[in-house]
Amino acid sequence: LFAREMNSARAEVQRMQGQLDTAVAEFNRSSVTMTPAAKATRQQQLQQMEERNRQRAADLDQQMQQRESELTAPIMTRVNAIIDGIRAEYNYSFIFDVAAQPSTIVAADRTLDITQLVIQRVQAAGPAPAPAGATQAAPGGPPIAGDSSRPATPPAPPAGPRLRPRP
Repeated sequence: LFAREMNSARAEVQRMQGQLDTAVAEFNRSSVTMTPAAKATRQQQLQQMEERNRQRAADLDQQMQQRESELTAPIMTRVNAIIDGIRAEYNYSFIFDVAAQPSTIVAADRTLDITQLVIQRVQAAGPAPAPAGATQAAPGGPPIAGDSSRPATPPAPPAGPRLRPRP
């Protein structure tokens, strides 16, 4: 959904840029026959057009950032609930995201990496409900406490570190 909306916004920006490029090319072709006053007026119009395009592109960028946040909020809420459930289940005091920028964690025990466990539980929970304005809504929710499908210990770490709990 986000990719479709982003492609639409990009197409609008490209269309506006194409219109500006065409107008500039036409100005360059006809400027030799223009009076200095007409040339100055047309240059000012082109500058205004460029500024409107720049403003619209900035507005679209802001809208796309807001839309991305709206669409990922239910997913992040679910992931955070699952992480907090794992933290409580394994009696961890902290869980760090070492992939976050900037990360102040220099090294950590990879056997404590719970990334795969979080991924398994997110997948088991099913898709997050779609936010308002999305084309599809999917049922599902975070895992229920006491779920017998939960492993007794965190799974083996993946190739690279991501989330790190602190016992």
